[in-house]
Amino acid sequence: MQISSISDIHIKLKDDIGYRILCRFLSSQTVIGSDYIVLAGDIFDLMVGDKKQYLQEYSVIFDMLKNILFEGKKIIYIEGNHDFHISKMLRSFFNSKNFIPVKGYIVLRDGERKIYVSHGDEVDYTDLAYLRWKKIYSLKCFSFFVNTFLPYHFIKWVGDRASKNSRKRGKKKFNYEKAKKKYLRLLCEFQNIKGYDYYILGHTHIKVLTDNVINNGFPIEHGLYSFYDNGVLELKEII
Repeated sequence: MQISSISDIHIKLKDDIGYRILCRFLSSQTVIGSDYIVLAGDIFDLMVGDKKQYLQEYSVIFDMLKNILFEGKKIIYIEGNHDFHISKMLRSFFNSKNFIPVKGYIVLRDGERKIYVSHGDEVDYTDLAYLRWKKIYSLKCFSFFVNTFLPYHFIKWVGDRASKNSRKRGKKKFNYEKAKKKYLRLLCEFQNIKGYDYYILGHTHIKVLTDNVINNGFPIEHGLYSFYDNGVLELKEII
């Protein structure tokens, strides 16, 4: 079995670098030939709620995905912390049994092998502020509020401001090597608790490849996606 997975592209605008990276990913013969194509969260920098304007704004991407589904391929979309409460919109648009929306994680089976696939934000249990925020935005009442009362343009405006502020803070605070060391320690603990054979993760923007764990990091910087092929993990270049 083959799985091609990508996360954390953070597309902000139509035809920005992230947009072009995703188009290249979805055009790859290796990706298209996989049994599962996984969009593992934070594909978009902000996509919240069932707003049809998203489908119009990124019509090229969604049409590419629809064509892949039409060819009989399975596409899994795992919601991240930048793209959530969108499953109803996507399910309605694709209208295909081969489209699998996921909140949280999914376990795929390759013979006796069990492969845990998620956005990956559950690994760091020490980030209490983030976990509190996730608990809030995961509530059904939050989804109802967003879909009922918040217009698309307001969400986009809030997201643009939050993204700019987040990038400024991140540049000042993020120490990649220190963060990676902590992340590897947390991954060991996570594996001991879960007990699966393989893990395909994202969220941290930290590139990782071991015998049984893979994280494509930040595709805009690293230019990579995660690939599973019959028990072997590989970080592949997005060509």
